[in-house]
Amino acid sequence: MIENKNVYKCGSFQSMEKMVKKNFVLGLVFVVMFISVGSAIWPFDSPRESPVNVDVNVQNAAPTITASEVRDKIYNTTNDVTPVINGANNVEISAKVEDNNGVNDLPGGSKAIIECSNETGFGLGTCNLYVSLRNPGNDYAPTYYYSDGNCTANTQNANTVEYLCTIPMHYYYEPAVNWELTVQVADASNQSNSSAINFLYQELSAFGYDPAVGWASISLDVEDQAADGPVGFVNQGNVDFSSAEVTAYDLPPTDSTGDNLPADAFSAGDTVGGSNSGSCASPALNDSSPSIISGISLAYGAGSPPANPGEEMFFCIWQRLDTTGLIFSSPSYSTSGGTQWEVDLVV
Repeated sequence: MIENKNVYKCGSFQSMEKMVKKNFVLGLVFVVMFISVGSAIWPFDSPRESPVNVDVNVQNAAPTITASEVRDKIYNTTNDVTPVINGANNVEISAKVEDNNGVNDLPGGSKAIIECSNETGFGLGTCNLYVSLRNPGNDYAPTYYYSDGNCTANTQNANTVEYLCTIPMHYYYEPAVNWELTVQVADASNQSNSSAINFLYQELSAFGYDPAVGWASISLDVEDQAADGPVGFVNQGNVDFSSAEVTAYDLPPTDSTGDNLPADAFSAGDTVGGSNSGSCASPALNDSSPSIISGISLAYGAGSPPANPGEEMFFCIWQRLDTTGLIFSSPSYSTSGGTQWEVDLVV
């Protein structure tokens, strides 16, 4: 049987296959247009218009000590300190501290500066700034010296503070090249950091003494006549003295009559003079040249203030003056009309 595939519709015949293809294409175009238009006007599911919360938590940063130094304000030196005779050199400590959380996180910011007087309790709310000096090899004890509540904070920039503190360094502190400055800082969250540097504390040879020795009355026919009192010495530096020297000169008469009282009629020693004993038994002094006085030594003191009794030198007129063959007609003899004697301690 032969089928007729042509269909009569609306007064004409069309191919069934062509009609199906045409309807499919039209339907596809409609669907695409619907999807495109619909996606443009549909009021929901647009991610570009949804609010998003963003949170970033910054971890607290511990402070960093970027620089520290010891300044000698008297001699304008850094990390090189010279003692002051019988006194204290108030050195300035500079410590620059940086905190990435800002200066308000450092001592002097949200929390006041609380300086440590010792090493216990640091960073636990007791104190937040620790500044100390010490000599680790001290002959007496590795004592710590603290800033003791006098530090100030000076803001350098948004993250940096310079702390300026003062610590007195006394004349009797032991000289050394490895004195140590330690700085420790805790921030508002009790996170901390520390730093230490070494500096030089110079030697100082200095002493104080009684500048007079005398005899109220002497006899020309008596030997071994001790002076009325000794010459006392006190160490005013930080080095030991191991011996002493005296440079004596003939004493001229105060009324310019008769002979000079010779220097070699005198002697000196470390103990009071008596009959052929003590300073009276010591060698005669030289005229115009140094004489070594045995037994005299003076150590620098330990402690604060130093527990040092000092040292004494005793003088004597050991010779009977009436045996010298000289004429002593003046009532007195003194260096005021001649040359002062020189007394020196030797390191």
